[in-house]
Amino acid sequence: EAGTWYLHRAVEHWKLQSDPVPFGLAEYNAGASRAQRWSKNDVSDTSARTFLKNVDFPGTRKYVESIIDRYRFYQRRGRM
Repeated sequence: EAGTWYLHRAVEHWKLQSDPVPFGLAEYNAGASRAQRWSKNDVSDTSARTFLKNVDFPGTRKYVESIIDRYRFYQRRGRM
């Protein structure tokens, strides 16, 4: 339950982005200060693609991409 709360809070923090999910997932995985650094401290105008290129933790980048890939997989199958 605490993890769900924290993830929701992280995604809410990035709600001004056109797609806040990658930002929130990165914040959830690596922390708010690192996510801020990767976004160049701009919570409202960084593309998800640019943001992920700035992520210098391979594990975090892979984590975010993996979850997004799985989401798209299930979405195509009509399960989301």
